Order: sequence, then C-alpha cells, then structure tokens
Amino acid sequence: MGALAIAEDAVSKAKAESDESRRPVHLALAQVQLAEALVETGRSSEAEPLFRMAIEAFRERLGDEHPHTLGSKSSLAGLLDHQSEFEEAEVLHRNALTGIEKLRGPEHPETLIVAQALALHLGKRKQFDEAELLMRRALTGLELALGAEHPRTAFARSNLATVLEGRGKHREAEPLLRSVLQKRERVLGKDHPETLVAVNNLAFTLSNIGEDDEALLLHQRAVEGKERTLGRAHPSTITSLQHLAGLLKSAGKDAEAEAVYNKVLMSGASTTGPDNLDTLLALANVVVLMVKREAETEALPLCRRALAGFTRTLGEEHHISVSCARRLASLESHSLVSAH
Repeated sequence: MGALAIAEDAVSKAKAESDESRRPVHLALAQVQLAEALVETGRSSEAEPLFRMAIEAFRERLGDEHPHTLGSKSSLAGLLDHQSEFEEAEVLHRNALTGIEKLRGPEHPETLIVAQALALHLGKRKQFDEAELLMRRALTGLELALGAEHPRTAFARSNLATVLEGRGKHREAEPLLRSVLQKRERVLGKDHPETLVAVNNLAFTLSNIGEDDEALLLHQRAVEGKERTLGRAHPSTITSLQHLAGLLKSAGKDAEAEAVYNKVLMSGASTTGPDNLDTLLALANVVVLMVKREAETEALPLCRRALAGFTRTLGEEHHISVSCARRLASLESHSLVSAH
C-alpha cells in the first residue's frame, strides 16, 4: 500500500473514531498525513484545505503553541511557497519558528529545521542576508547536535548551498553540494531519490559556473535514475525532466529541449492533470520554442491552454499569468497580420 492509500485509510479510521473527545485531533493528524502525501504526488491544491482544517482543529483542541499546530503551520507555509503565495507563507514561517523556539529552545534540532524552512523562503524572496544567517545557524547547530554525518545535517548543508546559489555564490556552493552528493552516494546508494536530488542540485551549480557538459550529464543521470526508481510519471521525475529541458534550452539545443518538454506534458497530464504547475510551465516553454522556430500558428492554441491553466491555478494577476497573457496577445496579433 502506497503512502497516499495509507493516509486515506488513516482519515477514514479517524472519522470513525468512537471517542468523540479524541476524534478531532486524530482526524487532524490524519489530514496532515494525507496532505503531505498529496504534496508528494503533485496534488498541492488538494493538500492546502487539509492543512488549514488540521491547523484549526489543533488550535481549538491543543492551542496555538502546541507542536502539532506549529508543525502544521510550517508545512502549510512550505506549500504556499511552492504556490508563490509568499506573503501568507512568511507569516506562517515566522509564527512557527517563534513558537517552536519558545517551546524547544533555540538550538534544538526541531527549531533548526523550522529555521531552515524560513531561510529557504527568504531566499526565494531574495532576502539573502537573513536567509544565509539562518541557514548557517541551522547547519552549525545540527552539526553540534546530530553530527556532521547525520542526514539532517547533510540536508542543511544542501540548503545552505541553495541560499548561496541564490545570491550568486556559486563557487562557494559547489564544494558543499559535492560533499552532500558523495555522502548520499555512500550512505544511501547512487539511485536513491535523495541522492538524485543532490545530483540535480550539483548540476544547477555547475551550469551556473559554466560547466555545462558535466551539468548536462548529471541532469541526464537524475532523470534516468528517477525513471528507474520512481517511474516516469512521478512528480520528482517530471521536475528533473524540467531541469534537463531548461539546461538544453539555455544551451541552444532547442529541438532536444522541446522533445523533453513534450515528455513532461505527456507524463504530467496523465498523472497530475493539465493544471499542474509543472505541466503548465512545460507547455509555456514549448510555446516559446515553437515561436522561436516560427511555428506561431501551432503555438497559438497551446498558449491559450497555458494561459487558461495559469489563470485557474495562480490567478490572472500572477506574474507568470501576466507574462503568458502578453505572449498570447503577441501571437494573436501575429495571427491577424498573417491573415491579412
């Protein structure tokens, strides 16, 4: 039984709980479990209301400062980050960190894990000074509390590299990422999903310092490894395909990039649906490449599909939706000119 089926069964059992005093908390715990499983399968829009219901139940039954409440807030914040809903996400991240720091202390591993989540959020918002300080604090604390070889310490090392990458410190990030990859290969094996994430991360950094040949080989390794271990339609495999396509596109290998983006479309639409963000981004990139090879007529209906999906998923004011709307207007204008 997979994680999603296990979580759905937990929700059913919690709803059938005979003890009414315990049912709300048990149900909220099961809802968090289901929400996390949905996120893992790329169904984030279904996960969000479950997180919100669980938080309200925990607050009502256990209080604002309970670990279940704070942990659920941190999880929801991470989901909102993925959906680019940064304002609410930051409030939740800071609330969770303040609460868990008060409860566990500033150097407790649980506190440092929540601090990392806030640091990654701040990095996405280009608030790099605070992000780097938080991430270095987390890495130092986890090395002292858990040891340099612990998986959570390795994860913090990878996250610090992500923040360094964001502020352009690519050369400083590279040795951190090579260290993470070597440790995961040794401890987990070369095809373990976490090892393959490290492969992708190192590939990004190498691309940023101009080492495109090694970066391309690593992205291809990640795709092939995830296809073997997770399957072609798994969200993580699809994300790696996106990364590979993006590198091919930036390297000017347009035909290869378009073929990989189309592979994303076929895999993503069959599993997570046409409005999944990865699917829509792949569709938008196909449009860009089609326009580049002067296939505007064929690109026009695809651009309409992409805009409709972005509007439903992100809203018409989101910068991705706005950019797609501009491209559609340009294509429609070209179509009118061609018709005359």
